[in-house]
Amino acid sequence: MDSITIGIADGDAHGPISRFYDAVGYTGGVEPADTILVARDPHRIVAVVRLTMEHGHLLLRGMQVAADMRRRGLGALLLRATVEAIHQRECWCIPHQHLVLFYGRAGFVEAQLSATPAFLRDRRARYMHAGHAVTVMVRRVAAT
Repeated sequence: MDSITIGIADGDAHGPISRFYDAVGYTGGVEPADTILVARDPHRIVAVVRLTMEHGHLLLRGMQVAADMRRRGLGALLLRATVEAIHQRECWCIPHQHLVLFYGRAGFVEAQLSATPAFLRDRRARYMHAGHAVTVMVRRVAAT
C-alpha cells in the first residue's frame, strides 16, 4: 500500500474514472459537480468514491475497489479520506447489508426509514426490488 496515493480528482480525470467504473460494473455515472476521491497506484486507478449532492443532501456513492486490490485495506483508507472530505456535514449512503460494519467504523449508522429522505427510500426500494440487499445509512454532524 506504500505506492497508493489518494486524492480528490480534477475535472480532467472524469474520463478515466468513468472507464474505471465501467470496468468494475458500476453504472451510477459521474457528474461534473461530484467530488471524486481516487486511489491510484503508479500505473492505474485502483479505487474510486464520489460525493454528490442530491435534493439538498450529501451522498456517498460509487465506492468501488478494483477486484485485484480488495481485502488489502484500500477501501478503509479511501473511506477515511472520504470522511475527511465530508468533514462536519451530514452524509447518506445506501450500501449492501454486508458492508454495514465497514461504514459503521467511519461513523455511519443505519437510518430509520421514516427519517430517511423520500428519494433515498425510493432508491432503496428500487435496489431491493432488483435483488440487492441494501440499507440506508447516515453519518450525522457531530454535536458540539
